[in-house]
Amino acid sequence: MAGAVDAVVLIKADIARAEQLSRQLAQVPGVMEVCFVTGQYDLVARVQANGHEQLTQIVGEQIRSLDGLMLTETMTALRVHAGEQAEPPPLPEPVELPAPALVSMPPREGMSLVPSLSAPG
Repeated sequence: MAGAVDAVVLIKADIARAEQLSRQLAQVPGVMEVCFVTGQYDLVARVQANGHEQLTQIVGEQIRSLDGLMLTETMTALRVHAGEQAEPPPLPEPVELPAPALVSMPPREGMSLVPSLSAPG
């Protein structure tokens, strides 16, 4: 019997269709999560399959057939280490800063506060 296989699929998307593509990806059986990312790729999908044959079917037939997908790169996990999934720490309370003071400075010598309307020449 084949063992479980975890993989990460890096995706370049047509940016006009990226939001729709991410929602479609999330509906594919075996796709555990989809993230928008910065960098060379637009989306990352984490996939779990019951063996390499199922992974090939998920990535090769289901994911790659979606509209708006331009390129994929699949990395199969050799080992997976998972820590405790804790809640992210709460955001700090916003700090109200005092309004900046307005400072009036006289114009420098030779500068005018009124722009010139004459053409250069």
